[in-house]
Amino acid sequence: MTDTATPLITLDIRPATAADGHAIVDMWMALQQQTDNYPPYAFGAPDLAVQRERLTSTLDGSLGLDTALILVASQTNTATDPATEIPVGTMSFYLIDRPGYRHSNSCVLLSVWVDPAQRRQHIAQRMLEIGRQWAKAQGAQNLQVGWHPGNPDADAFWKSQGFMGYEIIAARGID
Repeated sequence: MTDTATPLITLDIRPATAADGHAIVDMWMALQQQTDNYPPYAFGAPDLAVQRERLTSTLDGSLGLDTALILVASQTNTATDPATEIPVGTMSFYLIDRPGYRHSNSCVLLSVWVDPAQRRQHIAQRMLEIGRQWAKAQGAQNLQVGWHPGNPDADAFWKSQGFMGYEIIAARGID
């Protein structure tokens, strides 16, 4: 017998709107705070209010761009509250041009976040595929993403998706 019951928890991945702004900035802040906890701590203690203001401005400027796609992944409990979406992840895609290269049309992925309680459920993989299809339709010939070397989970995820490192960005204090 086949189970045809509707799942209790559904996942929706869609382009973000201004109404998603607060939730996305909260996820971006969580990502920033996690990254700030990795050495070398080159930038000192963060000013959370200034970071929130900067991230809000970045999101506001990105939502209307034809060259950007901000995805939000939301879960809904169809049994208890089908009208309420709970944001659990976000991934941003920005088209860039790199003149002087044979494959000059690129897409950079930024601000990738999945709620820790929701990880290992293929949410990031699904957002990546949606963004990859969008980038390809826009003429991008490759995807680029960066992650902190102190984050082994991110390292494993991106490598499992076929990404390979090609440069290292380093920081240190001036003293």
